[in-house]
Amino acid sequence: AVYITNKDNSNFTEATISIFDMYGRQIYLEKTTLGNTMRIPLNVSNNYLVVRVMKDNNVYTQKVYIR
Repeated sequence: AVYITNKDNSNFTEATISIFDMYGRQIYLEKTTLGNTMRIPLNVSNNYLVVRVMKDNNVYTQKVYIR
């Protein structure tokens, strides 16, 4: 699972969450409203993923490792 934490003071902001594998294939896409913490269950293991959150004309990208 991937956990996304909204560290801004602006709770409940609309955002688009995209998750890609290391080959560039999109494995998750959702437009959602961010609260404090969001859990995204994924059926992958032992893999690096790129998580991209687009919110208010800003893009946040992070590489994560799933065990």
